[in-house]
Amino acid sequence: MTRRIAFLATLPGNMDDSEYAERIYHLFDSARIYNKEHRIHGAFLVHHNTSFQVLEGESGELAKYVYRMSRDPRLSSVSVILNREIARPLFNRWTIKLLNEGHGDHAGFLEKLHDALKSQWLIQQEKDKSRLAEFFPSRNQENIHIAVPVAIADDGTRYRKMALSMKAWPRPTQLRLTADLIKLCPRLIGRKIGYQRLLDMELFSSEEKLVEQLQLLDHIHVLEISPAQQPASLPTLQEHTAPTPVSTGSLFSQALRKFIHARTDRGMH
Repeated sequence: MTRRIAFLATLPGNMDDSEYAERIYHLFDSARIYNKEHRIHGAFLVHHNTSFQVLEGESGELAKYVYRMSRDPRLSSVSVILNREIARPLFNRWTIKLLNEGHGDHAGFLEKLHDALKSQWLIQQEKDKSRLAEFFPSRNQENIHIAVPVAIADDGTRYRKMALSMKAWPRPTQLRLTADLIKLCPRLIGRKIGYQRLLDMELFSSEEKLVEQLQLLDHIHVLEISPAQQPASLPTLQEHTAPTPVSTGSLFSQALRKFIHARTDRGMH
């Protein structure tokens, strides 16, 4: 049975803490890996200290995921606000996307999400109403902080056989630098480097992790992608027909025939 659930949770900690964004990315990364392994798709959003996740998948897998989140020390006050069986999934074709505050697409994304789910809420607590309202403000108060739709993660096809570079580091208003990005960005600043070369450096524990960091840079438009330069091809070698080897016996026969012909031409027998 395929179901759709949604739940809210609080992210403990101070937003001004330099490690706040890193905690969010780690939470998102663990959710992304788990969801991929268990065929769960959906959306993962964060606004200030509130997390809002909408998920679709097999009922048993969703129940396990919510239980897992309810026991995650990085979250508190987990509350399910949508739980229903569905005939058609909404998120199975979504790709990972990062929408920062002020991004031109964030209002359209929220409106689309709200229209799809507005008749399905099962909100019983005033606190949950207030938390959910943070993600769907009126049109003159749109101020989402971070929105990350999560679905089938890009496997890196976009970057393979390409050269990658950056002209400048991301601005603080675009993206907070995590430890992972600090490992990656110096390799890309002011020079082009092939995707395979980055992969061979083993900066991260897996190719998925590298792709995730590239996606973060790509979605805020600081990653430059160009075809990798192919090695110059070697000049084509002209084919030469090797002379047919001639045995010593053949050479002797040719010489003998030539000698006989010469004697015949002079009238000698």
